[in-house]
Amino acid sequence: MRFLLKVFSFVGLCLFLVALKAHSGTCENVADFYDPSGCSVDAKESYVDFGSLDVKIVPADNGANLNRILYVVGPYDLDFSEGLEPLGLGNIPRDLLDKAKASNVDVVYFDFSNNNEDYLQNKGLALVQAIKKIESLRTSNQEVVLVGLSLGGVVARYALTTMEQQGVVHNVSHYISYDSPHLGAHVPLSLQYVPIFLRDATERAKADNTGWLSDKLMDIGEWLVDDFAFNHDLLLSETAHEELRKAKSTITTAQLLITESIDSNAGKQLLIQNKLYGNEMHSLGLALQAELAALGFPKNTKTNSAIANGSISGGYQAGVTGDKYLYYKSHSDSVNSYNKLWLNVHQARPNSGPVMFWGRMDYQDASEELSFGDGTDKYEKTIYWEWAPHLDDIPCSTVDVPKQLGERLGDVLSETWPNPYSDGIEVHRESSCFIPTLSALAINTVPVDTVSPVDLSQSPFDVVVANGVNDFHMSEYGVGGAMSSNISDLYDMAISDTYNYPWLVPVISLILN
Repeated sequence: MRFLLKVFSFVGLCLFLVALKAHSGTCENVADFYDPSGCSVDAKESYVDFGSLDVKIVPADNGANLNRILYVVGPYDLDFSEGLEPLGLGNIPRDLLDKAKASNVDVVYFDFSNNNEDYLQNKGLALVQAIKKIESLRTSNQEVVLVGLSLGGVVARYALTTMEQQGVVHNVSHYISYDSPHLGAHVPLSLQYVPIFLRDATERAKADNTGWLSDKLMDIGEWLVDDFAFNHDLLLSETAHEELRKAKSTITTAQLLITESIDSNAGKQLLIQNKLYGNEMHSLGLALQAELAALGFPKNTKTNSAIANGSISGGYQAGVTGDKYLYYKSHSDSVNSYNKLWLNVHQARPNSGPVMFWGRMDYQDASEELSFGDGTDKYEKTIYWEWAPHLDDIPCSTVDVPKQLGERLGDVLSETWPNPYSDGIEVHRESSCFIPTLSALAINTVPVDTVSPVDLSQSPFDVVVANGVNDFHMSEYGVGGAMSSNISDLYDMAISDTYNYPWLVPVISLILN
């Protein structure tokens, strides 16, 4: 899950990209699955509406017969801006891909990027349909390995356990969950509040101006029809003209960020804390958690394994200085002018100050100016972290949400709030907590905000690969590193047991444990 799932892909957040891809059509026969452009599968049953996914196979020259295959379920969001292959194949860990090809195994990649907004249950049901279809076309009952990347690990868990409850054979021998949000994901509340503040503040500024104009100068219906195009003949100052246009741009950008992230279906289902819903998980997320708890984990597999990118040794994230994510000020203190904006965005940390977010917007109020007022009004909000839990610095994997948010807002703020006194938004800390370690390991017996060392015996997974430090989400811990070797051993165990040498499993499993 990059939210949310880069995410927010995260989450990701996360900021979410929808890729436009051409496909050969629906997956009806073996040839469709091996089509270079991929094929699509729709669910036959649904949670709400119907789920769908795109399928692409990376062939390893074993005859294109869907017999020796490895399933990889993709994350929430796929970033195609860095030259990744079609259908997000660049998300597949390179070591895993190489080992599959070396074992003459075709990689079947399931991609949800065309329906990122769908409910997780719909994604899971679509995956059920795809696996059923593949099983119906195979000429052998050769077992397969399944790796779920980020959100893909939860989707795969949902699909496999649903098939088992239905009495349907999935033939998955080893299920591997790669830093997946089994208990939910986290995006700092202070970062969530940035677009909310910008939307609310600019709507307030627009209302203070347009409301007065509507009452005094024109019929509100005409104003709405014109949609703020400013092509009507109004006795409005040129400055107020321009500021209203900028206000609309800011509101649109802020609302888009909210819609894409915290108010999306993924945000509602996965965020442990959601600023729009009382700083708690949305009811859709609570319902999903109850459903996942009832389903449990696959029982017809040989092993269920988890890779966690968050620390298992406890403590706060290393290398953090200060308590600030973002800072922005659109003016100099020595300049007395209208239209000023401040943003001060902090981490929630027990050893930090009480303010988590502070924002203030001073703007020109045309009605006050023309009626001999002072010509300005302001909107100010401050929020605190004086409630628990504090998730920003707990053991967890990280993503660069602060950096991405700063870059995305930087462009619109440079236009709407010209700032000759700085370089724009200051990013003081580029990364933030994303998948809590306890969530990746599905340990639901202690509070998710604990900073104590993890008791791995509490995890429902048979095999756990984790580290003593908090690393980047879906990181392979560096080429040649100890954790990279452990992940490679985990792939070896699954692939060798399923496709090559079953007698290796007890030995490798013993080493990993």
